[in-house]
Order: sequence, then C-alpha cells, then structure tokens
Amino acid sequence: MCGRFVLTATEDEICEVFAVDHVHQGAEASYNIAPTHEVSAIVSKAGQRHLGKLSWGLVPHWSREAGSRRPINARSETAHEKASFRMPFRKRRCLIPASGFYEWQKTPQGKVPMFIHLPEEPLFAMAGLWDRWSPPEQPPLSTCTILTTEANSIIQPIHDRMPVILPEKHWGLWLNNESFDLRNLQEVMQPYPADAFSYYPVNKQVNRVSVNNASNLERFEEQPPPENLSLF
Repeated sequence: MCGRFVLTATEDEICEVFAVDHVHQGAEASYNIAPTHEVSAIVSKAGQRHLGKLSWGLVPHWSREAGSRRPINARSETAHEKASFRMPFRKRRCLIPASGFYEWQKTPQGKVPMFIHLPEEPLFAMAGLWDRWSPPEQPPLSTCTILTTEANSIIQPIHDRMPVILPEKHWGLWLNNESFDLRNLQEVMQPYPADAFSYYPVNKQVNRVSVNNASNLERFEEQPPPENLSLF
C-alpha cells in the first residue's frame, strides 16, 4: 500500500537526478501528497524523458466516466492481467519521484503514522503506470497509479505491502515503452532491500491532508500521561 508520500526535491534536482530532457509542468515540494493530488512524474517519448504532472488515481482510457473509485495502487504481481492496468503496463510506464512515504502502524494506543525513507537516497523513484482519459467535450485527463509489492522485513511490521522502488540501473528499462518483456519487468519489481530503509513516528497532523509543511517530517513521540503522585 502507498497512500501518502513526500517529495522535498526541487525541480532542478529532479531534472538532474533523472536526466530529464523536457519539462512540461514544474515540480514543487509537498509534504503530504494524497490521492487525487497532481504528482510529478517522468515519462518517456521517443527516447526523451519528460517531466510533468499526473492526477493520482488511475482512470483507464476506456472508461465511460472518471468515477469516485480511482485506484491509487496496483499490485505488481497481477497488473499485467487486470483490465484497468494491462495496457498502461505494456505501453505507459512512468517514474514517480519521492523522498519518502507514510504508513500507519497499529499500536495499542491506535494507529501511529510513520515516515519511511531511504537515508542514503533523498530522492528515489517509485514505479508507476499512467493513462489518458478523454471525456466528451472536456479536456483529456492524465492519471496514474503506483505499483506495490510485498513488504520487506523492515516494513512488514508496519504494513504487508510497499511501493515498488526502482534503483537507477532499472529506470531505462522501466521507461522503455517501445518494447515489452514481462519477465524482465517482473524481475525488477521486487521489494527494495530492507537495510536501505529507516523510519520514525511523526505527528498525527499528517492524517489531515490539508496539513502540508515540513513539520510533518519531524520525529514525534507521544508523551505518556503523568503519573498520579497522590498518596491517597
């Protein structure tokens, strides 16, 4: 599962790291990216990398209407078989830059938000699929979904799924929509190594999508209630 994530990099940093050739819509920092938000994404056209925006929550090109249930995630194990994802998986793969993501851990005190990140990689790439829906007499809508895989050993205690994170050596393969090799693609959609991750609790303010600032990333430990010091 990946339902909220963070992007702290600047547009220039994204362009440099991902070797972007063309910028169509700029990127800006966001500390609480949620479904339906526009997200920065990199797609490939004729061998050139393009940076633009996609609405998070995929609407297949064949849909009659956008609907309210737009999948924000697709299971990497079955995406190539599902009607909504089959064509994008073959021809419209993309990279979604991120600096980390949130997941909620169940505790006796309730769900605690955790910020999960890669300390050695402040900017990494999640594997995505995109599609373009063209409603009648309205502008086209370009949307995306993030692929997920089984959680690695460090994420497992928090959630059983995690986003597919692609190392740089696989970016070219993923963006090459001119060819399709299912076996090769499945081989790269594996859980990212557990030892690359770190996480810590953050303030429950991130539960509110409207709270979107750098304080979301500050470590937060709830204080236990004071002990009753009364003798009676």
